Amino acid sequence: MDFVIPVLDIASCSWDCIAKRAVYIPTWNTRSARYQHPENLNSLRTAVEDLKNVYEDEKEKVDREEKLRKKRTRAVDGWIQSVEAMEKEVNDLLAKGDEDIQKKCLGTCCPKNYRASYNIGKMVHGKMDEVALKKTEGFNFSVVAEPLPSPTVIERPLDKMVGLDSLFDHVYQQMWRRFSEFFSINWRFLVTWEGRSEDERKEAIFNVLKMKKIVILLDDIWEPLDLFAVGIPPVNDGSKSKVVFTTRFSTVCRDMGAKKRIEVKCLEWAEAFALFQIHVGEDTINSHPHLPKLAEIVAKECDGLPLALITIGRAMAGVKTPEEWEKKIQMLKNYPAKFPGMENHLFSRLAFSYDSLHDEVVQSCFLYCSLFPEDYEIDCDRLVQLWIGEGFLDEYDDIKEARNGGEEIIASLNHACLLEVNDNIDHYLGERARFVKMHDIIRDMALWLSCQNGNKKQNRFVVVDGGELVTSQ
Repeated sequence: MDFVIPVLDIASCSWDCIAKRAVYIPTWNTRSARYQHPENLNSLRTAVEDLKNVYEDEKEKVDREEKLRKKRTRAVDGWIQSVEAMEKEVNDLLAKGDEDIQKKCLGTCCPKNYRASYNIGKMVHGKMDEVALKKTEGFNFSVVAEPLPSPTVIERPLDKMVGLDSLFDHVYQQMWRRFSEFFSINWRFLVTWEGRSEDERKEAIFNVLKMKKIVILLDDIWEPLDLFAVGIPPVNDGSKSKVVFTTRFSTVCRDMGAKKRIEVKCLEWAEAFALFQIHVGEDTINSHPHLPKLAEIVAKECDGLPLALITIGRAMAGVKTPEEWEKKIQMLKNYPAKFPGMENHLFSRLAFSYDSLHDEVVQSCFLYCSLFPEDYEIDCDRLVQLWIGEGFLDEYDDIKEARNGGEEIIASLNHACLLEVNDNIDHYLGERARFVKMHDIIRDMALWLSCQNGNKKQNRFVVVDGGELVTSQ
């Protein structure tokens, strides 16, 4: 009976092998009359759904952080991509498992291909382990995104600069040559403002800037700004930091203690016409031999004011017949408010200076100046007398106070860049006198404000031939 032992050994080995694979091979269960691996497929489906919930939670965290200008970590990004790939693999495997269940022997529940069923069962078992591991990894991310490094310089597209080359060079010589070292400094400044008070924000900005050499650029300031109130450290002679700002009001320069003032004047003719042509376009101007001369006439109506040159130039782009240009010229001279873009893009923006006066008397005095012809130099003493005659200065007790008040109004209109004040010779008296003058476009804007379309004043002004000025209510 010696041959029994080898046979038993073989049987034992065979059973061990079968037992190890029992977890993968579909077997008959008399109680459920089903294969066991459908239960494994359902377990895998449940595990994948749990993993997907963790994935969605982490993805929402990443999305929130990225909206705050942060960048997801490489570890989280790799995990998200691997989960997305795993979901596809699992779906393919579940489809194969479902298909295998459908393939049964005729009239039985036995699989046609035990080898294929074994492989599927083994893959299902392995995927369950992988899914469980990915789920654990998803719970362990303490940080999903990090702040982006602050750029040394933020590049922004700019329009071609026309007529400001000399001014830019002057500013550079006066201020910028000492600051070239700043642009080699790369410092980070990140503050989360949500839930923080104004004082806390100011303190956070101040603590970062107080040890730095900084250049602050502020554009179009309408009223004095308390720099310290927003966390900007004091800028004084002992500090190498500087603040550069632009404003329409000279009083802002005074109140903010500007050490150096650079006036931006209207463009000279060559620069003005060049700016106008840029916005009209070469294709339009060169479309007819007469158009360059007509373009000069239109550009001169702008009197060197960049905003007017840009607005009117854009309106003339695409107008390619002399007849249309001539009609536009007449409209611009006689009814400027009806010219395309004048109300919405030009007068409405210039009117900010008028609105900022915040005094009806000063506003009325300004509008009164539009009664004088274009380019007319108005004697300041005569203008104040006319204001007194109109009753604009009735709040003063006597003529002397009224004259002083009128001079203050002239100064305020000059500071607001609504009137130009010049010293000149009075041609009638032969004496030096002070005159004010309105820019042509400012005068057009004042007339627009005075009419009903401007919705600013209900008074009406009438100019009678011969130079005499008459007003009517």
